[in-house]
Amino acid sequence: MVTQKLISRDNVVAIVGDPTTGITKVAAPIAQKAQVVLLSAGATGTGVVETGDYIYRDTLLDSVAIPALLDYYAKNLKFRKVAMITSDNNDYSVGMSQLFRDSAKGAGIEIVADEKIKDGDKDFSAQMTNIKAKKPDILFCSGYYTEGALLMKEARKQGIKVNMFGGDGLFSPEFIKLGGEAVEGSMSYVGFSPEQASPVTAKYIEAFKAKNNGALPGLYDAQGYDAVKLIAFAMTTSRSTDPKVFKDAIAKTKDFEGVSGAITIRNNREPIKSPLCLLEVKGGKYILKAKIPVKTD
Repeated sequence: MVTQKLISRDNVVAIVGDPTTGITKVAAPIAQKAQVVLLSAGATGTGVVETGDYIYRDTLLDSVAIPALLDYYAKNLKFRKVAMITSDNNDYSVGMSQLFRDSAKGAGIEIVADEKIKDGDKDFSAQMTNIKAKKPDILFCSGYYTEGALLMKEARKQGIKVNMFGGDGLFSPEFIKLGGEAVEGSMSYVGFSPEQASPVTAKYIEAFKAKNNGALPGLYDAQGYDAVKLIAFAMTTSRSTDPKVFKDAIAKTKDFEGVSGAITIRNNREPIKSPLCLLEVKGGKYILKAKIPVKTD
């Protein structure tokens, strides 16, 4: 196990963890037991920081993003009726859909269809027939890009003209490759975009491009960088490299200016990040549609 080797062989005091929830949940108990700080640069699922007081993350959580996004949709895009599609054998999808249900009423949004699929399904004709009859303003898919792309191809086949949105599960070049013209106009929300960069982010982007043959940083590049800087900042402010000491400085983080956004750690050690980046598929690639402020108090 890599985590165990880093702790026992290399004697590290902090680890910038894997960006996935599953691997983070395996590594977290090992780090917690050894009293080594683990800060994930991407895990968004439940049951991560609950492992213990040495475990953190710097990601945009769905529980934070969805209320802000729905408020934007209702006020700025005037969406009122949403058809929701959940993959019921996918914990990520089930959890996000429940967050959506919990947030929709407060935003003045009605869920007119609540359809179920499974990861690996190929035929979505029945679900789309039901959705078409409800005449939604937009489709919400809480699952991943493969099913999302196939759902949109079926939607277009049935003459459904509205677009789809989802979380980072839809954010993949494969979504565009699989869906083609059918996914034009679809939207995903993520925690970072290199477009409309702040001065701090612009400086980071130029440095990243200089070291990576002109390539732009992605979400996990930016959040990984922020994780390292956040740990270093905690060590500096606490004047200690002892995890027992600087973990408490991480817990007190407020409005830390990261390259992926401003980061505040709440009392439950969960992060709030602002802004939320809403990306739209246009011309076969993801384009920033809006940067949406998230309340951090």
